[in-house]
Amino acid sequence: MNDDKTPQSAATTPESLQGNSTDRAAESYTAEERNSIALNVFFNISEGWSLTEGEKVILLGNPDPATYLAWQRGDNLELPAEVIERISYVIGIYKALRTLYPTRERADAWVKKTNRAYDGKTALQVMLDGNLAQVRKHLDAECV
Repeated sequence: MNDDKTPQSAATTPESLQGNSTDRAAESYTAEERNSIALNVFFNISEGWSLTEGEKVILLGNPDPATYLAWQRGDNLELPAEVIERISYVIGIYKALRTLYPTRERADAWVKKTNRAYDGKTALQVMLDGNLAQVRKHLDAECV
């Protein structure tokens, strides 16, 4: 393990989710390592989507400010199941967008474009309203 608490072999960038295998099976990571990887990927995706701090907090389920800051620093890596589920939806949405769009720029821009499927709202607005699963299911259907 390196100094920033992230396993050196861990895939922590969104691009690493595109079918790239790591040299360790996921089961061999500790819960803290898995949570660290999940948070790193979440923050990298949210950077690509140009999310505000407030939007990141909402997508993570509104943790208290001290907890959120600890997660950003890589401390306090005990994540509630709900947060892990939320991060999983974000990662799934990201992967589906990368499948549907030829460039990261187009995929990242999609979350902030209005969409008829969401009654003129953006996917980000739908996600912020707590409907991460709805966006994920929509994109999964588009990928078929």
